[in-house]
Amino acid sequence: MSTHRVIAFATTDPESAPEIQAMDAADVDGLGREYRDSGLDVHLTDAQRRGQEIWVPIAGPGDLEIVQHYFSAKVRWVSRGEMLASK
Repeated sequence: MSTHRVIAFATTDPESAPEIQAMDAADVDGLGREYRDSGLDVHLTDAQRRGQEIWVPIAGPGDLEIVQHYFSAKVRWVSRGEMLASK
């Protein structure tokens, strides 16, 4: 069973597309290695802007410390309540 979650990070760039901001904030090569090693799958191209944040869906194992290691921006988990409220 795969775990589906969402991480978020703050954005100060209202102009750039969310997926571009996600790609810029992420260590893409490192995430590729992590995917091959553990199955952690970060969906950078599915990133969305929610207010002043970029939300990025992820699937697979991994705690926030592991995910944070691959992002230059400070990331946080998005709660289920936030996800439901944003629909």
